[in-house]
Amino acid sequence: MEYIKKYGFKLAWIQLLGMIVLFAMYLGAMLVNYLISLALGLSNIMANTNPFESTTQLDTLESAAQMGTGLIILSIVLYLGLLAIELIIGAMSTGAIYGISIEAVFNNRVSLSLYFQHMFRHIKRLTLLSLTTFLLLVPIIIAIVVISAIAVANPSDVSGITLSLSILAFVIYSLFIIAITIFAPIMIIHEKRPVWESIKLSAKLWSRSFGKSFVTVLAAFLTSSLIIVGYLLLVVCFALLTGVSFDNGLNGLGSMSMIFLVIFWIFFFIFILPLASVSYYLILIGRYKKRLRPVLFPAQKQEAPAEAQSGEEKPADADEQSNQSPDM
Repeated sequence: MEYIKKYGFKLAWIQLLGMIVLFAMYLGAMLVNYLISLALGLSNIMANTNPFESTTQLDTLESAAQMGTGLIILSIVLYLGLLAIELIIGAMSTGAIYGISIEAVFNNRVSLSLYFQHMFRHIKRLTLLSLTTFLLLVPIIIAIVVISAIAVANPSDVSGITLSLSILAFVIYSLFIIAITIFAPIMIIHEKRPVWESIKLSAKLWSRSFGKSFVTVLAAFLTSSLIIVGYLLLVVCFALLTGVSFDNGLNGLGSMSMIFLVIFWIFFFIFILPLASVSYYLILIGRYKKRLRPVLFPAQKQEAPAEAQSGEEKPADADEQSNQSPDM
């Protein structure tokens, strides 16, 4: 909580600016993807249509078939390209928010330049982390798709209970994968570890200290949720005190009620949501520093008293892996 008080408001505005930049980048990627699809689709149509050349019905069908195959291949390529861009932008977002939170917790410094440095510095490894996480989810996704397809084709073969249990299994498995990889970005950014080793260290935290890991994630989640819920309760109380009525739906709202709604949503997106986001990561990384890091690196904890007696101070983020160079 001390880090939220000290850096929360400043980080919230930095996170807001970062969200705007990343959203603009995603919209730009979507626009480029659409324009490429449109241009190649039109060129394909023009290439298979010649107004000065007489064609038979068979030629027309063959051209249509070729054009259809080409468009399918093009759609697949563009979809994979867009998926890759989404992974990269997601990695940039992860690197930025984890990186600036790590700077606040371990180095007591926060700035806009540091935020954007971390946004671009860890793209390669964090993209590989996102891809690895996605691949770990692929088997259960395929299983759910197959079961759903069978349920649609033959409702009598797959009961509603079976489908519900399959969806429940997917949710539990997804939460498990998210849990064991939730500390991996910290290992990549702060501990300078490769991707797969970061995942193993993140999972090792759960195996060595499940209670502390669970409390850390739960505290971060509850803190973030309480900020949002608290704001919503304040809005409801304010609405009741000022007589803002929502009984008749949007059509029955007066001008003041509409203004109230606009202000509510603007403030929510420009401040409350970024504050809730940075609070989550500050709690997560703050507890990692104090509670979880000594579990992974106990030797450093033992070295601390000897260094204190010798009068030498060791930086809080110095660790045994300083001799290792970051890689994949």
